[in-house]
Amino acid sequence: MRTRKLDCPTCGTMQVFRFLDDEEKAAVREREGPRFFVGNLWRCTAKGCLTYYPQFNKAGYGLLPERFRAEEAAGE
Repeated sequence: MRTRKLDCPTCGTMQVFRFLDDEEKAAVREREGPRFFVGNLWRCTAKGCLTYYPQFNKAGYGLLPERFRAEEAAGE
């Protein structure tokens, strides 16, 4: 899986980000609408963080639904 270090506005530090998976993309589309482009969204991989944003556009960040926080914590 492709990753990169980016500045996370929620964590306040540089973190490893990865592309959203299909389930996460579906959740963002559900919230933002069917025409919202999700192909370039990166998610912070820090424990408990739900932040995502378009590549190189931190101003457009959002938060995934809480259910994704629980799944990540359970997976560790």
